[in-house]
Amino acid sequence: MDRLRDVFQKAAALCKSNRRLALTVLLLLLGLIALAVSAAQPRERGETEPQTAATVSAQTYAQEIEERLTALLSEIDGVGHVQVMVTLESGGERYYLSNKDSGQSSDAGGRSSADLREDYVIIRSGSDEQGILVKASEPEIRGVAVVCSGGDDATVQARIVDTVSALLHLSSARISVQKWKTGSDSAE
Repeated sequence: MDRLRDVFQKAAALCKSNRRLALTVLLLLLGLIALAVSAAQPRERGETEPQTAATVSAQTYAQEIEERLTALLSEIDGVGHVQVMVTLESGGERYYLSNKDSGQSSDAGGRSSADLREDYVIIRSGSDEQGILVKASEPEIRGVAVVCSGGDDATVQARIVDTVSALLHLSSARISVQKWKTGSDSAE
């Protein structure tokens, strides 16, 4: 530790006596800091990539929910053959990092107006440009329809409604359970 302190003291003494050397050392330090910051950026972008990959299209999201609900509901006693349809209220939303600037201006007549300017922060990597994703939200589910072999049994209906309601945070008014049509080839 003492040896390192001696080296820094000698470098400081040299920099005090030679301005060019001091400027060169300063530029070298700034370059090292810039390298450290740029080396850290890919890791930061790597952390946001799973969020972007997890944010899928609304149609794909609805299909995934339908498949998972179908698999789960088919395991409930008395449900039997089941098919699920999910409808969405809106697609998911993505929020990107931006700089907001507001100001006021007034004209010669004394009228003032407010200006709001918003610039999105963009990362450039070669020829590729990408915004910085701050938050991504899933699409909002409007309702769920369940058609199953045991759909005419009130107990089975209650189990399905309770399960779907708990999983998707939906009110029971947004969940419909119906009996599978008898004589249907796909119920076999």
